[in-house]
Amino acid sequence: MKKTICFFIILFQVFLLSSYAEVKAESKEAAAQPQQAAPITVSQPVTEAPAVEEVTAPVEEVTVPVVKKEEVKKKPVKKRQPKKGKIKKAKPQEPCQMPQEAQGTVVLRERVSDQNPLRKVARGAVNTTLGWVEIPRQMIKVNRTQGDIAGVFWGPLKGFAFFVGRTAVGLYEVTTFLLPPYKPVVTPEFIFSESDDD
Repeated sequence: MKKTICFFIILFQVFLLSSYAEVKAESKEAAAQPQQAAPITVSQPVTEAPAVEEVTAPVEEVTVPVVKKEEVKKKPVKKRQPKKGKIKKAKPQEPCQMPQEAQGTVVLRERVSDQNPLRKVARGAVNTTLGWVEIPRQMIKVNRTQGDIAGVFWGPLKGFAFFVGRTAVGLYEVTTFLLPPYKPVVTPEFIFSESDDD
């Protein structure tokens, strides 16, 4: 089993390195080739534009009267006056009446907790069986945040540490699922939960 996992990790690293080398080669080729301008083709011969005649129009003088601030009339602002009349007081509302069949009975709604022994054992089983997924998951996350080289070399190491931790916590939760506390020990609670906080 260990040899198979190691084989897939090495195969994945070789794949990442080869794709990284291809991308670098393509970018170097694109930078080396100068961009050529497309040839311009003219279908009709270019002729000179016809001469434009200048037209002059008579200019009329316009005078604008100057108004002083004192001459401007200000409109008075009207203040809203409250309507005159009696103020109506709100009537007290009658208390809610229960139907006859419900009187005398008390209905208690107890909220079932999201975290219970069944969820704890399921979480433990999932984390125990799928803890190995942390290796490629951490490789991808490190690749996104720190670059390709770190994703290839640091990602598997970080993923292996997370794999051991998640599997150990899964075994702990399976063996102690009847004992409280029922809250998750690791975040995200399940391996495929969308949480990039860790």
